[in-house]
Amino acid sequence: MGLRRKIRSFVEDYLVVILIAAIPVILLLFRSLLLISYYLTGGFLLGVILVFLAIFCIALILKPADLRRQI
Repeated sequence: MGLRRKIRSFVEDYLVVILIAAIPVILLLFRSLLLISYYLTGGFLLGVILVFLAIFCIALILKPADLRRQI
């Protein structure tokens, strides 16, 4: 069995555990991003919203092609 198949099998078996462990990390990154964007825009809520809108637009552009076909 190749390394790629072993990794895929491991992720499929422990997906729930990986997701539960990743939730605090995701929340911490989100909080850090919110704080950084708040400071960079001088505390303006509109600036924070624009930063998140820019990130959302970049994510839409960079998403995989198979997701584009499903949507």
